[in-house]
Amino acid sequence: MCEGDDVRASSSGPEFIGEKQQLISDVFNINKTGDDVRASSSGPEFIGEKQQLISDVFNINKTGRQSGHTAGRSPSDHCSRNMTMKLVSVGLVLLALLFDRGMSQGSKILPMECSDIHNRPSGVYPIYPIDPVTAYLVYCDMDSLGGRWTVFQRRMDGSVNFYRPWYDYKTGFGNAAGEYWLGLDTLSHLTLRKNYELLVDMEDFQGSKAFARYSSFSVQPESYGFTLLVYGFTDGGAGDSLSNHNGQKFSTFDKDQDSSTVNCATSYVGGFWYNRCYDTNLNGVYRMQGNTDNGVIWSTWKGYSYSLKSISMKIRPV
Repeated sequence: MCEGDDVRASSSGPEFIGEKQQLISDVFNINKTGDDVRASSSGPEFIGEKQQLISDVFNINKTGRQSGHTAGRSPSDHCSRNMTMKLVSVGLVLLALLFDRGMSQGSKILPMECSDIHNRPSGVYPIYPIDPVTAYLVYCDMDSLGGRWTVFQRRMDGSVNFYRPWYDYKTGFGNAAGEYWLGLDTLSHLTLRKNYELLVDMEDFQGSKAFARYSSFSVQPESYGFTLLVYGFTDGGAGDSLSNHNGQKFSTFDKDQDSSTVNCATSYVGGFWYNRCYDTNLNGVYRMQGNTDNGVIWSTWKGYSYSLKSISMKIRPV
């Protein structure tokens, strides 16, 4: 009998088997109670937890073996090789199965967008559009025209200031449960990976609602000024106020990239894909009501001087 086996048997006995079986069970305990729990309660911590479990599987009583060497009872080469091969075999099987299970569950654990979240009501959810470590909270519209829309812009009560510098529009701001802007960087990452459609929902202060839909929507990277590309208008009563902004770079008061001789972002107090200057000014000043030309405007529905009660821009893969 090998000395290494004696140490393991004497120090652990049947408990050793039970302990390692429990570790293996823990490794494969892939959130049987629901995918959302993994995303909200584990996230990146899941990886570290499983790495520690694998480490525990390999930690086969190192203290016992070291004490044996100290007493001059070095195991034979045969026993050492036998033990090593057993450990390597078990470890490789665990790693392979864990990797396969993790990859097969990946899309459920870390949704890139709202279309990856199934059988859930409208509300705020974390998505991972750039990498599996960084979560972004967004509002998912699961009701409008089939649902699964990722909302990247929303105005509803004036609680958030949208007269912001370039950096804020690039990285995002606001509260996903209320008014917010997801961020041009994130929007560009999403829309350059696959084809998206755009839905713009709006409501006036009298309770009337309308929408505009576009079959193709994308935002170019920052090196191209976050240029807007939008095509394929379908009327939902609101008319087409966005096509005139197609091909325009994004502008803010501190980064003027519009086609006008004036700074449109400064003149109309917002940040947008201004042209000369706008047919729509969705990020303008929120007005409770009244006539204004720098409010939240969708001109083909209510004209250039009516500020809307609410409006949102949302995307979905096609």
